[in-house]
Amino acid sequence: MSSQLIDTEIVQIEAARTQFNGSMWKCKTTSGTPVNIFASDDPRRDSARLFANAGYTDSLVSEPGIVVTWKRHPIKVTLQANGQYWNVIDVSPRPPDAEPDPTYKPDPDYHRRRAMLYAKELLVLKGARWIDVETTGLDLTAEIVSIAILDEYGSELMACYVQPANIDEAAATQNFHHITPDQLRHAPRWLDPYDRRRTLYESIRMHLYGQHWIAYNAPFDSQMIDIATERHELAPIIPGSIHDAMLIYAEYVGIWQPAKKCFKPFKLAEAAESMAIPVEVSHNALSDVQTTYQLIARIEAGERVYPVSEKE
Repeated sequence: MSSQLIDTEIVQIEAARTQFNGSMWKCKTTSGTPVNIFASDDPRRDSARLFANAGYTDSLVSEPGIVVTWKRHPIKVTLQANGQYWNVIDVSPRPPDAEPDPTYKPDPDYHRRRAMLYAKELLVLKGARWIDVETTGLDLTAEIVSIAILDEYGSELMACYVQPANIDEAAATQNFHHITPDQLRHAPRWLDPYDRRRTLYESIRMHLYGQHWIAYNAPFDSQMIDIATERHELAPIIPGSIHDAMLIYAEYVGIWQPAKKCFKPFKLAEAAESMAIPVEVSHNALSDVQTTYQLIARIEAGERVYPVSEKE
């Protein structure tokens, strides 16, 4: 079996890393035969050398996740069976006119304008609700310990701490949410009275149900709200729509990540700093949601942004 040879064509090369953090590339072939390319100091394993010698060095990019396709001009190779794997033993010279397939590269000016228009629509969106929650962690067992909601004009509708089921666990993650156990012990639980007529849950539901939710990293905030209502066996709070301010800011900055096929996201604190928005208290629900509102307002105005990646 080790002497079995096949001729095939590579149509896709994806950069990856070996388990020992070495360079490798995963390939797709027209025959469906899976094969990998390896860079190694051992000439017997260094199939990357064959591609370099054949003129395909530009396809062996180093950043994991980057995909280069060759569907228009497939790379002719010979493979040899090695047990259950296949090794590249020969690569045909690259023809003079052979180029990799075109890749998508977004126009930064277009996406900056798009982000500005999106921000403008959010600032006049009737029924908009600007939201932020602070939690005991990032996994699905985390609990909400603070929530803040602004109306469509950026005015405060409610902001409060929320007592979790396990205050000791919340205390253990205090460095994450910056809320003390004493602040949580006196905070309402989901079914405790919040104002004169409603429980905390009823107040949150009154402000959010059917409205348009806007948050920084909105999928996380909306999921945490949904998990909280499920945990307490309460009726779901359904949004009219959900808008992620983090994605709008990422599009406005315009740092494209080819491997992930999206614009680079940034933390809220980084975004605020880059647009000269003062933040009094980090990881405070009310402060964070107010920062999010200001951030979108500055994007709508087309204000200058200092890319975080260039800051000291």
